[in-house]
Amino acid sequence: MRWVRCSVESAECPQNERPPSEHVCQKEPCDRSEGNYVEGQRRWKVGTWGACSRSCGGGHQRRQVICVDDMESKSTSCPLKGRPPESRLCHVEDCPKWALGTWSQCNTDCGDQRRRVVCQDWAGVSQPDSHCSRPKPQEVRPCDSRDCAQPPFAWHPGPWSQCSASCGDGLMRRSVECLDGGHRPVPYVHCKEEPAPADKRDCRLAACPRWQMSPWSPCSAPCGNGTHKRVARCMKRGREVPAESCSEPRPNGQVRPCFLRPCHYRWKKTRWTPCSA
Repeated sequence: MRWVRCSVESAECPQNERPPSEHVCQKEPCDRSEGNYVEGQRRWKVGTWGACSRSCGGGHQRRQVICVDDMESKSTSCPLKGRPPESRLCHVEDCPKWALGTWSQCNTDCGDQRRRVVCQDWAGVSQPDSHCSRPKPQEVRPCDSRDCAQPPFAWHPGPWSQCSASCGDGLMRRSVECLDGGHRPVPYVHCKEEPAPADKRDCRLAACPRWQMSPWSPCSAPCGNGTHKRVARCMKRGREVPAESCSEPRPNGQVRPCFLRPCHYRWKKTRWTPCSA
């Protein structure tokens, strides 16, 4: 909008030649896409989608949808027909579930049967057991329900853990159980005829970074008394690495005196000054 003034009274100017005091600001149709529906001076304003209510199996996301005017104040005059949705589906893929293999054949009455039990996602990709919400089905079962006269007790060690250290010397551990023929844990006394396997062992990884003193610097003085200096550097396999890679406190730098040769002094004369008289 603009105001047009006449240098004389408005009535003196030809009214049919008076310039317009208004013009159209926007000639294109208003955008009616989601979140930008405009009706007069009001529009729907949407917030960001919240977190999905479930990680799998179909959940919901919600967001805030409010009607506002040009001053961003809440209003109740937006048409419901153009109102953006407040919720939507998310993570609709099936949750991971247990995939069961077939039972193996029984070799003896006192033996057991085994099958493969794996937690898989909707695409058939193996996942950690913790991703399946239901209890893990049985992987081992006895071949015969009758009690065997002499159950074959034996030690069964588990897999070794990772080394306890990320570099240098560390320790690996594993569980060792005494199991009967049905792979059920029993007191250790039943397996005492055989020595128990070790439940820990040493492990050694690449040497940890450590502080090494640099070579001595050249003597600070070409003659007479001077000093050599050297500093501590964090080194790994002969290469310097960032100081934070070394876990020990950084040693102080070192200084030692040096003397390359005696200094030779001589008189240096300057020019004569102007005569004083």
